[in-house]
Amino acid sequence: MDNLATVVVNDSNSKDIKIKVTSAEIVVHGSVDKPYYEIKYREIGSSEYHVGYSSYDLNNVFEWLKECFEIVNTDGQQNSRFLHNLFRILF
Repeated sequence: MDNLATVVVNDSNSKDIKIKVTSAEIVVHGSVDKPYYEIKYREIGSSEYHVGYSSYDLNNVFEWLKECFEIVNTDGQQNSRFLHNLFRILF
């Protein structure tokens, strides 16, 4: 039971197609003795976060993050990041 894994798959024929997201991060639930790892991500064009690709094995989750997701910066994110950095420099 320790190797239990839950994987969300969009299409079994699209193994090489990555999910394009504006953000993706690993979140942890459970206890100190038995942590459960999941990927929280937001697809391009969506205003909601999704959680999936879950496992008790952190190595699995890191592999899924690398193999299944492509983080894409949108113009809005780039502008926001630029303004944030400029604000930090000025103040």
